[in-house]
Amino acid sequence: MNDKQKNTSLVHLGLRFSTVFFIVAVIIKVFISALTQNFSEYIKTEEFRNYIIVLAIFSLVYGFLMAHFQLKKHRKK
Repeated sequence: MNDKQKNTSLVHLGLRFSTVFFIVAVIIKVFISALTQNFSEYIKTEEFRNYIIVLAIFSLVYGFLMAHFQLKKHRKK
């Protein structure tokens, strides 16, 4: 791991992990939804809105946990 990656803050790394996880999960959800139902109607539903909100919260938690463990792992070396 180079010096730039070692000095990355928890917030910056956590936001990066969260963003990537969120984007991938939304792309998968949109792709599956487009194949299985009328997508233009589905995105207007409360179920889709709640899914996006829960996914955003989960991705933030997941991203910061991954960043914490990533930094912890590389500090030991």
